[in-house]
Amino acid sequence: MPGRAAKPGTEREGTQSIERALRVLRILASTNYASGVSFQDLQDASGLNRSTLYRIIGALRAEGFVERHPASGMFFLGMDFLALGSASINRFNLRELARPHLVRIAEQTEDTVFLSIRSGADSICVDRQEGTFPIKALTLNIGDRRPLGIGAGALALLAFMPCAEMEDMVARNARRFPANPAMIAESVLALVRRSREEGYAFNDGQVLKSMCAVGVPVRGLQHRQPLAALSIAAISERMRAPRRARLVAILEEEALALGAALVARGAQPLGGGERAEIPPLPDVNS
Repeated sequence: MPGRAAKPGTEREGTQSIERALRVLRILASTNYASGVSFQDLQDASGLNRSTLYRIIGALRAEGFVERHPASGMFFLGMDFLALGSASINRFNLRELARPHLVRIAEQTEDTVFLSIRSGADSICVDRQEGTFPIKALTLNIGDRRPLGIGAGALALLAFMPCAEMEDMVARNARRFPANPAMIAESVLALVRRSREEGYAFNDGQVLKSMCAVGVPVRGLQHRQPLAALSIAAISERMRAPRRARLVAILEEEALALGAALVARGAQPLGGGERAEIPPLPDVNS
């Protein structure tokens, strides 16, 4: 017996519910894991009305994707969601493949090295290797999220994707950029333009004044959309031009090898979009 036809609007309503639930999960994922998020802050950030948000949180809690602290009433990502994220990262044994590269970079530079991937309009730090230099730039923890464009790894992921997709990501994150000092959409676009001209991303203290970082995309083929990003963070004095060029060369060598290993396992860019040639970014004033 054939199934019943969906009522008009039912399919769109279902899609809208999924989009709203994902919006809530991304807000929870991009905030402080230790303190959680209040219902009011979730409502303000999501733009959802109270009853809709209440229903969505109830459904996510029932499935184990969201948890609520019994005393504070704050909301957190549930363990089921975190398990899914771990499974996604391990699909191509990304951390296993990347670990020797991170270790080699840290040994050569003595600085802290990060591995980042894209998740929608965000960058996620999925691994970190500390160097031996006494002053450590621990600007990201494993699992931390930032809007694409904020920080060297996130900027490398953003700058080297196709123009239309890059511009869409900047537009989607425009309201979130001002949470980072002196960062607005126009300044992020300027950083993208500079990154493409120089061939690498440079965070010249935009996130933390005393810390700088460089990042490069990990790509399967030359001039293709990033599969991931490698970055190095250090105190500003260790990021001056002569040494910065050496750090970039080390990153590029390891990124090339890691990209080849990922492609051999069938990896595709995370976060959507076809792999396409990247044309020059037009001047924003033209």
